Amino acid sequence: MASRGRTNFENFTRNFLCLFDQIYPLSRDCRHGGWIMSGVSRRALLGAAVAAFAARPFRAARAAERPAVTFVNPGKTGEVFWDMVSATMRAAAAQLDIDLEILTAERDRIRMRDLGVAAASRATRPDYLIVVNEDLAATDIVIAAERHGVATLVVSNPLTPEQEAEVSRTGSASADPTSYRIGSLLPDHAGAGARMGAALVAAARRLGLADRDGRIHMLAIGGNDVTPASVQRLTGLRRALAGTPDVTLDRIVNAEWNGAQAEAITRGYLEWSRRAGTRPGAIWAANDPMALGALAALEETGRIGGKDCVVAGLNWSRLAIESIKTGRMVMTDGGHFFLGGFAIVMVRDHYDGSRAPAPSRIVQCAMAPLDAESVRRYEAAFPRDQFDNVDFNRFRRNDGAGSSYAFDVATVFSSLKSGGGL
Repeated sequence: MASRGRTNFENFTRNFLCLFDQIYPLSRDCRHGGWIMSGVSRRALLGAAVAAFAARPFRAARAAERPAVTFVNPGKTGEVFWDMVSATMRAAAAQLDIDLEILTAERDRIRMRDLGVAAASRATRPDYLIVVNEDLAATDIVIAAERHGVATLVVSNPLTPEQEAEVSRTGSASADPTSYRIGSLLPDHAGAGARMGAALVAAARRLGLADRDGRIHMLAIGGNDVTPASVQRLTGLRRALAGTPDVTLDRIVNAEWNGAQAEAITRGYLEWSRRAGTRPGAIWAANDPMALGALAALEETGRIGGKDCVVAGLNWSRLAIESIKTGRMVMTDGGHFFLGGFAIVMVRDHYDGSRAPAPSRIVQCAMAPLDAESVRRYEAAFPRDQFDNVDFNRFRRNDGAGSSYAFDVATVFSSLKSGGGL
């Protein structure tokens, strides 16, 4: 059984050709749902019907239906950030009448690929696949989706130019290989990385954490060398440090997004600093688990986070928020788990016929910092990480001229059904 969109396409084409035959009779039998494809005119007509429908997939006679969406979550069960992405997705799906299925890859790139390919290829396929290009593993999923007429939305990490080229070489179910692509929905990773760097420098200066050489020594802990989120966050950090002659970035080391690895890396850095006779003043980490791992290593040596060395992370995780409240961390940037809800908004608009962005176009979402001042407002708005209070309808696209999405984490608070602000 094909996806519901493809079934509608077959019915649409059959009925269209039957109606055409009443005006221009050809060798045709409509009673049993079959037709004889004879003659140049017939082939041209069918080709036109296919092209017309493929140019706007999932549109015919579907106003009363609920779109079926499958999200391939790359994280582990219990991994806070990706659990929160799924939570905002569920909240938006409930509000916008969408049937949502979530498959968890458990941080296994091969499992993620296999889950996505299987979902796109099975007998009852979803109308939409939402995928993350974690570890550059989304290529085969997007290829399978296009071959089977399932629309895709890539979130968090876009396809690279090389991946795009590979997808375009494979062919698809449509004459236009990009007709099933909504686009990419991405956080402003570079902006977040820059804010984190600037906050660390300001805090270190305020606390007088410069070494005897007058410079603030910093360790940066990235995710990995290939995931765009990690690369772009580090790009933002470098941008923030470009105009800070009093800061020395001693090392950039990847910890694969893992807190235990970050703790070991920080332990090694502290030992190196001891031997070199330098004073570690700041630690930048590309996510909260790695920031918390670094904080644990600091405290092993008797240092106090937020006093002897300043630490910043990213994700808005509960443990990081608690560390901010106690002064052990300077800030956590993020809020990009709302991408889950924003992705559902884009799917609903696409399904209802709104003009979608071109496949190569990136729809960006601005993240926001949580620090000692703003963290309490966040907790008041979402005391149990429940997001039903967000009115996701307010983010839907007005399809008039010049309309575009305005996904901004800070504006989520102004969209709360009970009111609020960050």
